Amino acid sequence: TFEVQFAAGGRPSLGNTNPASFQLILNEPAAELIGACLDQPELPVLVTYALTFAALRPSFEIDIQADWHRVYRTLQQKFGLNAWVAAADVDIAITDALETSGVDIDTVVLSVGGAAAAQKTKEQLLDWVLERLFQPMSPPEPPAAGIGRAIGDTVWSIARAILPGVSYKLKKIDENQLRHLDVRARERVAEARELRPQGMLGGLLRRLRLDEHGNPSPGWPAIKAGILQQVELSGFPRLEVGVDVVNRFATDGLRTCRLQLARRLPDGTHADETELAFTAANPGHRDWVVNLLDDAARNAVWDTPYEYRVLADFDPSSRLRPAGPAESAWQVHQARDLLVDPREAYAVTDVTVTVAPLFSFALFGAVTVELRPAGDPGARAARVILRPDAPSQQWQYASPGAAGAPYQWRASYHRPLEAGGDVTTEWTEAVEPWLSLPDPMPEKLTVTFFVDLPWADISAALLELRYDDPAHDVHYAEETITLSADTPVLSRTYSIAAGGSRALSYRLTVKLAAGGLLEGSWREATDDRIVIDRRLVDERQVQVRAIGGSLAAVKLVEVVVALEVRDPVTSAVRAGTKIRIRPGQETGLVGTFSYLRGDPPILQVFHQVTAIDSSGFVRTQPWTASSAGLLVLDLRTQTIKG
Repeated sequence: TFEVQFAAGGRPSLGNTNPASFQLILNEPAAELIGACLDQPELPVLVTYALTFAALRPSFEIDIQADWHRVYRTLQQKFGLNAWVAAADVDIAITDALETSGVDIDTVVLSVGGAAAAQKTKEQLLDWVLERLFQPMSPPEPPAAGIGRAIGDTVWSIARAILPGVSYKLKKIDENQLRHLDVRARERVAEARELRPQGMLGGLLRRLRLDEHGNPSPGWPAIKAGILQQVELSGFPRLEVGVDVVNRFATDGLRTCRLQLARRLPDGTHADETELAFTAANPGHRDWVVNLLDDAARNAVWDTPYEYRVLADFDPSSRLRPAGPAESAWQVHQARDLLVDPREAYAVTDVTVTVAPLFSFALFGAVTVELRPAGDPGARAARVILRPDAPSQQWQYASPGAAGAPYQWRASYHRPLEAGGDVTTEWTEAVEPWLSLPDPMPEKLTVTFFVDLPWADISAALLELRYDDPAHDVHYAEETITLSADTPVLSRTYSIAAGGSRALSYRLTVKLAAGGLLEGSWREATDDRIVIDRRLVDERQVQVRAIGGSLAAVKLVEVVVALEVRDPVTSAVRAGTKIRIRPGQETGLVGTFSYLRGDPPILQVFHQVTAIDSSGFVRTQPWTASSAGLLVLDLRTQTIKG
């Protein structure tokens, strides 16, 4: 393979034979061929190039020879000198006079476009004669703006002077004026031309190898030595980058990965732009070499950063084909070894498709889920099937740019016809990589309690349960369950409203064998599994209630209450929590802090209030301690009282 690169060159001179010097960088095969041509001119090595230039070319020439004395006498015999004649009659009379007076019009058309202009010029001859030999009764309106007039002794108006309602009479013109009348019209146009000179290299060098008599030139050896030189390019400024791509053609269904590279100039523009194409058949190494021998680059730092961007072309049958074009932004790089991942132009997202806990597979034996990237309704949708033995499946999709592009899904819940048939949802948009399908039947809340109490110290234990969902007007009466060592596990299932609260309240009451009754506080949990052990009795709960109206009334957007329990000796934090209060959550009980009392029991709780106003400013109160079980937060002053 012959490789030829222009390294530097100049414009042709404007003298003699217009010589121009330039420099080529050749690889070894090309250099050997050129070197052989210097001594073997018969070698068939052709040199060709394209030369483009602009030049003036004639379009048409019109020369009108006329005996203006004869034309004038013909018109004078017809109209006289003092008679006013209608414009239409004058136009006809001038045409007859030109035809009967031997007027010779010589037209040379030198281009395709010149014929129409030449015909227009003949028509304007009538205007020219009318303007010089006739006088209108009232002057016509001046030509419209933008209509030009010729210059010299061939002046005539492009605007027609034959106007409706205007009369003319013949002017009185002497012999001297008629003798100077003459009409000529010429046009030249600028046109781009391209020449492609070519010749055999040996023949082109003949004038240097031989003198004018055909004898060997004594200066040829020195000229030949100066034409071809072997140089070590490592000493010259150049940008050399080795480029490779991560092979994702088979896994992602790529047809082509195109890499565009360009040298970044100090003014932010690009130079030496190139594009390298990688395919599954040819995914190997590429080299990008830019010679910096020109004047603009010679003064630049050799390690100037370059920029690249990735363009990924997917096969139409690819399952990951994104909806839009996959191309990355320009990125700045300086390393001389560039490894590019095609996924810089697109992102591949793994979505886990599963069903919600306690899904009704007993009624719906299988679920078919269709998935497709958002923004392309015509895209082929992928399908995954969920069954009791395979309740979770994986799906991949690609999206242009960064990860997190939305996708759409639609589920079909399959059940027998006698049970009502299939249930199909509408297309829904999502972005989360975890898609959990809801149960189409009314929701159920199932809670399992694991009982592990010190029965040797307890004579009786009662567990009270209740469920309240005021938003959906769902309430269950309190249920009391007697616990014993024989019931280590018990479960309760509640039918709840779709999207309803999943919080269940419970309270444990214990009668100690040594006497005494310990009644726990009502606790609220959203977990599906709850452990009932001695910690529930030994824990202490501190409630936080808010007063002072809404956050908007005091120009706040959020209030954070930090609660901590600290070791009385080391001051180390044993337990802590943060209660965030946002608009709509600022009335009544806003949070509960539970912690183990310890031995000896710790009753003191440290609290701190941080408020964020509508302007974004943050105000934090100092830490304060309290032993009260109820802390009252005044939103107006952002302070807490026990």
